[in-house]
Amino acid sequence: MTVGNGCRLYLGLTGSTLLAMNEGKYKWNSLTIGDGGELRSTSDVGRNALTLEVGDVTIQGGGTLHMKRISVVAENFTVDDLGELRGDVLDAK
Repeated sequence: MTVGNGCRLYLGLTGSTLLAMNEGKYKWNSLTIGDGGELRSTSDVGRNALTLEVGDVTIQGGGTLHMKRISVVAENFTVDDLGELRGDVLDAK
């Protein structure tokens, strides 16, 4: 999965992927968030946690992974210079 420049991918409690087949759980062989791309959780997540299970995660410079509550299982996890991983409240920033 690649989230490219100017693209946003929103993950919610009732969503899933074919590899995971379970609500609130997302599984990919690889995930790349490119410069200007963003992956974030939807507002319905609340106090619940989403699970990301990914072989290789790369957040490139200028890319953002921003979730309120998240559990990440990854074989390799790379955040390049100026890439951003945020695990906090979702706000207007």
